[in-house]
Amino acid sequence: MTHQSNWTSPSGSFVYNDIWGYADTAGNEYAIIGSSWGTHFVNVTQMDSVFLVDEFVGWNTNATWRDFKTYEHYAFGVSDDGGSSLQIFDLQYLPDSVVKIYDHDSLSESTHNIFIFGSRLYLINNKGNSPSFYSYGIRVVDISNPHLPKTIGVLNDALYAPAHDAYVRNDTVYISDGSINGLQVVDYTDINNPTNIGSLTSYPDKGYNHASWGTPDGKTMVMTDETHGSNIKVLDISNSSSITVVSTFESDPASIAHNPFILDTLAIISYYHDGVQVWDIEDPANPIHVGYYDTDTSIGNGGNYAGFQGCWGVYPFLPSRNIIASDRGQGLYVVTMDWYTGDTIQPPPPPTFLESYRNSEILEVYPNPSSGQFAIGSRLILDEEVWISVLDSKGAIKKEFPLYLEGGTKSVDFSDLEKGVYFLKLRSINYERSEKIIIR
Repeated sequence: MTHQSNWTSPSGSFVYNDIWGYADTAGNEYAIIGSSWGTHFVNVTQMDSVFLVDEFVGWNTNATWRDFKTYEHYAFGVSDDGGSSLQIFDLQYLPDSVVKIYDHDSLSESTHNIFIFGSRLYLINNKGNSPSFYSYGIRVVDISNPHLPKTIGVLNDALYAPAHDAYVRNDTVYISDGSINGLQVVDYTDINNPTNIGSLTSYPDKGYNHASWGTPDGKTMVMTDETHGSNIKVLDISNSSSITVVSTFESDPASIAHNPFILDTLAIISYYHDGVQVWDIEDPANPIHVGYYDTDTSIGNGGNYAGFQGCWGVYPFLPSRNIIASDRGQGLYVVTMDWYTGDTIQPPPPPTFLESYRNSEILEVYPNPSSGQFAIGSRLILDEEVWISVLDSKGAIKKEFPLYLEGGTKSVDFSDLEKGVYFLKLRSINYERSEKIIIR
């Protein structure tokens, strides 16, 4: 992944938090990024030359948490710090300016996260001041008229009191509990009678479920436990009453995953100290690490993994497919996934030339034979992305994926293949080599 630009507010030295994106009808693209001070709207249309359009102070100017979502040409913002408000912004005047149309604490003086599906705004872990102080696991607001948002339902059962975040698909709400209750699934078909239809409270490497995101077909979900050393879980959610973990994956074992999103078959995750991390989950049982960009190299790599610094949020849904991310200390980043065309991951083209080198200089595979765990290395291809194919003895492709040869070598796991003889092929822009491997 390639860094394109970076932005921090000229208004002061702030700590940054969450991020969302927006594209106007003219094709201009924007980042909506939160800071301790407030909300900033940044034009990112020209990815290498971004600039501030507008910014608005929050009620609490020392806020750790903010969250944003968009509906039509409106943006909604909340903060999970007391003395805050629900703010609604009209974006129809972009690229010139943004207009704030609502700012009140009656619906929210504190909300940890929000989600919008259709014209419903879900306020998660919500507190407010109308008609008196209240606290709900979830408050559902009708925003069909964003100038006059109104409550249409609440979820205040004790089971959902520690609700931390939610992912909504149609009338089904997947609640990330944020404590011991894991994942709770609620059917909101009847807004006045939400019904629990499933849960996942016991699972491998359990920490506390911070956030989740599902695939468009409603079959698979990625779930992050915001706990040091907890793997990311890939879930089969095709049957809400019987949710299962089909695989797990991680970046550095000491780091912390934060917010996950799914674009096509890619799980794109803000991973605190390890920046933006990307896995291909087309095969949910076999996630493949396909890309990353570290937003702050001053931490990690044996550094301050005990803290909660680095990449807080990421937004992968801009029409350009550029990635915008927020780093707590470094502000807004724009990066690109060089190997991603917008709907699929593509291998590199055939080599433009093939020089005469010994095979071992281009492709090293060890130990070989192996039970399935191999290291793939190259003396010539260093810190470069290559395309790996594994073919059986008849030439059928059994696996195919991009791989970044960090430091010239990378570990791979083929233990899910049957025992036997295979051919591993490496392809880069300039080289193509193959090696026989044996899985025993």
